[in-house]
Order: sequence, then structure tokens, then C-alpha cells
Amino acid sequence: MFLSASYIEVLYSLRQKLTLLIFCLLLVIPGRAERPAEEIKSIKADQILNTKQFNYLDKGSIITLRIATPAQDKVVFESLMRIESTDKELYNLILSHSPQVGTELLWVCNSEIEKVRIDSYDIDSISSDTLSVVFSVHFPADSVYISANGHSYPFSSHGIRSDRGYRFHILGDKHSQLKLLSRQAELLTVGKEEQHLSAWYWILLIVVVDMIVFLGMHWRHRRQKRLKANNRIEILTSFGDEGGTVKLPRANAVYLFGGLQVFDNKGEEVSQRFSPLLRELFILLLLRSADNGISSEELTTTLWFDKDDVSAKNNRAVNLSKLRVLVESVGGCTIAKISGNWRVQFDKTAFVDYYECLPEKIRPDSLTTERIKIIAALTAKGSLLSECDYLWLDSFKSHMADNLIESLLKYATLLDEHEAYDTKLLISDIIFRFDSVNEPALRLKCGTYVAMRKQYMAKTTYEHFCREYKSLYDEPFEHSFNSIISQ
Repeated sequence: MFLSASYIEVLYSLRQKLTLLIFCLLLVIPGRAERPAEEIKSIKADQILNTKQFNYLDKGSIITLRIATPAQDKVVFESLMRIESTDKELYNLILSHSPQVGTELLWVCNSEIEKVRIDSYDIDSISSDTLSVVFSVHFPADSVYISANGHSYPFSSHGIRSDRGYRFHILGDKHSQLKLLSRQAELLTVGKEEQHLSAWYWILLIVVVDMIVFLGMHWRHRRQKRLKANNRIEILTSFGDEGGTVKLPRANAVYLFGGLQVFDNKGEEVSQRFSPLLRELFILLLLRSADNGISSEELTTTLWFDKDDVSAKNNRAVNLSKLRVLVESVGGCTIAKISGNWRVQFDKTAFVDYYECLPEKIRPDSLTTERIKIIAALTAKGSLLSECDYLWLDSFKSHMADNLIESLLKYATLLDEHEAYDTKLLISDIIFRFDSVNEPALRLKCGTYVAMRKQYMAKTTYEHFCREYKSLYDEPFEHSFNSIISQ
């Protein structure tokens, strides 16, 4: 069996208490009555515009935005509303305005774009200085409707469904040229008639939940055994598929990118068991182990510089002993003194993300598309130990970032100019995780979008870069968009 007898007894005891509690509630809480199921009513729900939570649209939604009309002589290309789904789908409603073309609405989903021009009579139909945009969707439907001052235009829904959660961002950019005058949101929901739920209903519910819990534990146990037997990086899908492309090990694994995570041989994270000092000691040993280890004197100078020799030696011995016990649960990981230097050693069953990005593993002449995917997955949570601010760690962070950026940019120059678009975009995204204002990465990403005939995506990338540059350096980016895409 995969659960101990005492653990099972605790679960059954909790279930019995839950059953007793539900029976008591049934005695004191009256039933509720439902409205007829066919009645549809609108419920005002400003919380749908709360970007901190996902909302389920039930029967649909209506979102109304009233903005000031851009001046006729201005060029505007800005997002009115960005929608994120729980399935990582991204939608964007963009307002484009220029003296030559006029005013257009663009409905963008991934690489697909639909647009419609707003004629002058639409703008004049309400007021010459305001523009009312209404986004509406009713389920079941395979299209959405976007209205501009009373004139409605149908667009493809691109998979918007009632059983997915959505998060709505309205304008949101403090540098926006558009002025939001008012906003309103409604959720369309169906009322239901209240009914008395019998005790048998709750008993059946408890039994079903109980079975799901035990089946889930059984599935988890079997999954952990498979992970232990197959502890390796595995390419799952190609570019463009949802959910990522790389499966990373979760047993006998140490991750440093985005923050320290240590997983034992059962796939459980144990890094929370490290005290602050043991965490720093483990990180220092691990990083220095990639380069012949670290001597006892260097350990003392780095971590116990404020203590005398005897006290420092005792502290070093005690903490190394504690750390050995902690890392025993990580299979294939040992701490030993070899040739006068302390090292953390890993065998082939263990995985360390930092070692996968050392210079010898990321040489431009040895990189491949699959390797780029792995690097992207490893760095998806952020740069090296982003939550740690040890003084001695800065050199490791800068060397890692410099080597990785240099290798990726060199590899990008080896790719065909009119091919490997996805790989180039992935390379630029990786670089931006380490250096958000890296100009070569900006040129690579914008140039790739232009080659893909996605001018609006290139422009959006450039504008985001300029805002980030201004935020960091408090001065405008000196290169124009045309100069970036022309090189």
C-alpha cells in the first residue's frame, strides 16, 4: 500500500467529522428557492474588470468603454482591452488611428487579426469628441460583436467559451494617449430555482469526494514513481502548442533560476527546510562546485568573516554536517572534501538547471532548436537566484547572464534570415528575462516580426521597450522604430 495505516485512520476520522457537521447544518439551514431556469437577467459586475481575478462569463458579457476621440492629426495605436484566459489564450482589442487611414478597430488573437474601419458617420452619430466601444458575447456563439457608437461589427470569437475564466485589462498604460471617460461591465447569468437538498445528496457527495481523494493519491503515487524512473528533460511538443514544450524533472532536482527549489527523490520540495545560513552555504557550494570547489579558508572568509578562527571552524563543521543530512533526501547528491576543496557532487540521476547553462553547454556552434527550448523552460521563472542578494553572488549572476546572452545572440546570427522565426522570438524573450533593455534582442525581435509581416507586433514590442528604458534610465530611448527594423 502507498499510505500508512495511521494516515488512513486520520482521513477516515476527518470524513466522519465532516459528515456530522453537514447533518447539523441541514437541521438549522433552510432550503433556498430557485428562479425559473429560462429567465436570463443582467447583473452589474464591475468586478469583471478586476485584473487580479479570472471571471467566468456564464451566458455572456457586455463591456462598454467610452473614450475621448483621438485628434485627427495624431497617430494612435493602442490596446483598448486585453483579455487573458485561464488556458493562456490572449486576445487584444486595439484602436488604430492616423490622418491617412482614419480610425480602425483591430481584433487580435495570437497571429490572427481582423479589422474594421469606423466610418465618419459612426463617430458623428453620438458626439464628435467621444467614441463609445461595446464588446459583447453571448453563449452559445462562435462570434463576438464589437460596436462603435451604435454600429455593430461581427468578429470571430477565436475560442472564447463560457467554461473558461477570463481577466480583462482596460487601457492600463499610464502613458496612454487615450483618455477613458467611463466604463461599464455586465455579466449575463441564469437564475435557478432553489430546492431542498436531502441528507442523502450530501452523503453521496461525501462518498464521491472521498473516492476522488483516494484515487488522486493513488495517481500521484504512481506519477511520482514514473518521474523517479524517468528523471530527465523531455521534449513534448513543437512550437505553438499550448502548455509549454519541455517537461522538467521534479525528483532529485535542484533549480536556481527564478529562486532556489530543491526536490527530493519523492518529488517533494524540501528547500523550505533550509535555514537562511544553510541556504547560502548550499548555494555557494553548488556554484563553486562547477569550478573545482571551494576551500575551507574561502568558506570562512565568505560566511564567517566576523568570527575568530576557533568559532568559525566550529560553525563551519556544524553547518556542513546539518547540510549533509538535508541533502541526503536528494538522490545522487553528496557533500565531500576532494583535493582540499569542498564540493557538492551529483550523479547521473540528479538534475541541476544551473549546470545545464554553463558555457560549455551553450556554445553557439553546439546549440540547437531543441536546446533553445530547454533553456527557455529553465529560465521561464526568472534569472539566476533572483530573490537572493548575497554580495558574493553578483559575479555569478553577471557572468551567467553575459555568457548566455552572448551565446544566444551569436547563435541567432547563424540562423537563416527568413526562417526559424519562432526560435528567434524565443531567443529574444530569453534575453529579455536577464536584460529587459537589451538593444540587440530588441532588433532581433522587431526584425523577426517585420519579416513575418506582423508590423503591429513589432511596433508594440518597440513601444514596450521604450517604456521600460524610460523607467530604468529616466531618459527616452534614442533610436527610432524605423532605425531599429532597418538594421
